[in-house]
Amino acid sequence: DRECVNNINFSDLNAVEPWTKGKPEIRLHVFAGSGGGQIYSGFFHPTRSSVNNAWKTYDRQMFFWTASNYGNFIIMKWIEEDNTGSTLTVTEQYTYENTTTTVSWTQKEDDDEIGGVAVGQTDPLSSVYDTGIMKWHEKN
Repeated sequence: DRECVNNINFSDLNAVEPWTKGKPEIRLHVFAGSGGGQIYSGFFHPTRSSVNNAWKTYDRQMFFWTASNYGNFIIMKWIEEDNTGSTLTVTEQYTYENTTTTVSWTQKEDDDEIGGVAVGQTDPLSSVYDTGIMKWHEKN
């Protein structure tokens, strides 16, 4: 299946990017549920008004998802990049249906956490994923 980020929405963009800093610089890392290897990294640079309490449509294709290559779930990790400070390696664990996967990525010290979610290959297309700061829909 073709895996796409269809649209995104922030309930409070100021939680990760104060209005004085302008447009958010959003980085999405996607990791395979099987083995935790990174399979996609993409950059989103919307205007504030297009995502703050509003749905911004992207319809951005990320990759073709086959369970034999990536497992039956993926990890979608969102960061607001400020690109300042020292470089850090961050490691987190995610569990989906009793399977735990460890993922790692690098980011700058001043980057802001938006959050991460495990997404199942068989999740309904109507699913709304929510980090508590940002919501999004998938499309295939």
